[in-house]
Amino acid sequence: MKVRVEAKQGRGYIRITDTISVNSETGSAAAVRLAVDSFLRDGINKATVYVSSQGGDVFEANDIENELDRLDEVELVLGAMAASAVTKWVAKYYTIALASTKIMIHKPKLTSYGNHDKIKGDLKLLEDLTNDYRSAYAVKMGISEVEVDALWDKGDKWITAPEALKMKLINAINAPRNTPLAIHEAMLTACANCETEIPETQNNLKMDRIKMISALGLAADATDEQILEAAQQARTSAQALSVVNQQKEADKKVAAKALVTAAVKDKKLKADLADTYEAFAVADFEGTKTAIEAMVVVPKLSGELGGDASEAESRKDWTFAIWQDKDPKGLEKMAHENAEEFDKLFNA
Repeated sequence: MKVRVEAKQGRGYIRITDTISVNSETGSAAAVRLAVDSFLRDGINKATVYVSSQGGDVFEANDIENELDRLDEVELVLGAMAASAVTKWVAKYYTIALASTKIMIHKPKLTSYGNHDKIKGDLKLLEDLTNDYRSAYAVKMGISEVEVDALWDKGDKWITAPEALKMKLINAINAPRNTPLAIHEAMLTACANCETEIPETQNNLKMDRIKMISALGLAADATDEQILEAAQQARTSAQALSVVNQQKEADKKVAAKALVTAAVKDKKLKADLADTYEAFAVADFEGTKTAIEAMVVVPKLSGELGGDASEAESRKDWTFAIWQDKDPKGLEKMAHENAEEFDKLFNA
């Protein structure tokens, strides 16, 4: 899951543009957690989340939802696609779609193997997850759960943005209410319409002198020479402090770069995410370090299928039954991390 984060004018912005999975590039819920931590640390309690995703792990999606719920207000903006697990967010938050957005809902899925008791327990879990999604859709759209079943009983239900608006699954179509550009334009409008008032020069100078004397901690009857000397000393101190602060910031950036460079080298992060994680590390080095240490190296396809290239080659003719018999864990991993290959195998 590729996450981009920024904050402008008291509002946070997050971009999620990949499959929801604990094994994705940014750690998924861990990345959103870092973003929310950063927002709250800066006193920001509102966020706009841009989502363009085919869905993924329902539990990871639930964890992301839990992180977003730490904020007072969350607004979703949908990109090209919002499918599967991410539609539960659509059902919960105020959602704006582009005119071209495509939305897909379906019943949650899982892969299970084991004895009768294990499969029976997994079936109970699947029923509970299905109930959660059914209830969420019914509440957002103001319909009965029986009507929700009618929508998805035949499988994947694809919906256009206009259809979703009519169904009340989304709240609006077109540009989002809150974007950095919209805020910028609002500021320009306010400045263009403001009225400038020219103060009386003498009163203004007198007030400035009083404020300066107070700020410098001088006596009320301080002379101009005393004011000038104190101001120069304050300037020297401020410049010295600025140098110290600049050095601290430089040290933070060096440490952040070293941390992220090592993570990229260790294959925990891709190079195109370095800038994002360096920004995280500058803001919260220890938190970012903990998140990176918890990441797992994403295995190559040959590793996902249970070994090196030669081993993968030897398994290319395995049927679903052979996978279940010889490597059920590898089959489960394929279902989570290579759903397309799993479906082809299952339906063969």
